[in-house]
Amino acid sequence: MKKMNMKKLRKLMKNTCFGSISYCCGLEKHCPMRNRAMRRIGLSPEKYRKLKNLFDKILLEVVTFEKGE
Repeated sequence: MKKMNMKKLRKLMKNTCFGSISYCCGLEKHCPMRNRAMRRIGLSPEKYRKLKNLFDKILLEVVTFEKGE
């Protein structure tokens, strides 16, 4: 990924549906806003998939932990 400061990244993320690429849908769905944000920050589809999988695992671990399972 290209090096960018947080202020510039936040500004780019405002152009996505929910204000963050973290909440964007998977690559199987067509989304010009997500694709534009990915291009601007230099995020490849492969890296995006890996990060989305990581976010999913973290979310599930947090939910499981909070439930005490």
